[in-house]
Amino acid sequence: DARLTYDARPDQETAGSETTDEHRRAQIPGRQHDPPAGGSGMAGGTMRIGITLGDPAGVGGELALMLIRELGPTAPVTLFGSMAQVGRAAAALGMTPPLPFRPLPAEAADQPEAYLGGPTLLDLVTLTPQDVLPAVPTGPGGQAQLRYLSLGAQAAKQGHIDALVTGPVNKGNISQVMGSRFSGQTELLARLAG
Repeated sequence: DARLTYDARPDQETAGSETTDEHRRAQIPGRQHDPPAGGSGMAGGTMRIGITLGDPAGVGGELALMLIRELGPTAPVTLFGSMAQVGRAAAALGMTPPLPFRPLPAEAADQPEAYLGGPTLLDLVTLTPQDVLPAVPTGPGGQAQLRYLSLGAQAAKQGHIDALVTGPVNKGNISQVMGSRFSGQTELLARLAG
């Protein structure tokens, strides 16, 4: 009988609950929450989470960086995105180098070692500063979103990650790249999963 508790901190008010001095973490009995030495995956007790950053002109980069900042330097998280997108997001959040992840080139996506340890960014596409302007969709941005989703799905199928979280996408932008074959990221992931 698994129980899930919430994360309440003394400096946060949570609707419907009292703030306590004790910091409670989300816990699932029997599940280890700190990364095991030398690996990830369900067998080791820790889930490796993949996060696609979504539309380079959107907020996916900011959301992912805020999550990593909250979870800390040992968080078993892999970002599927672009250094340009994350760089813009970091600047918007007032974050300065070094950023809280290990950047790896796209070629590393097939290597199991790329999914070990703390936060990792797989830098999958080269985007220009114009491609990551907030709220300004571009053709390369639409292609980037598709690449993030397809490589995230591939990593899940290969067992490199245990779950995939998708950042917000721009359906219209992706439809310009794929045409009528795109109806949404959920449907695309279902097709990619086979």
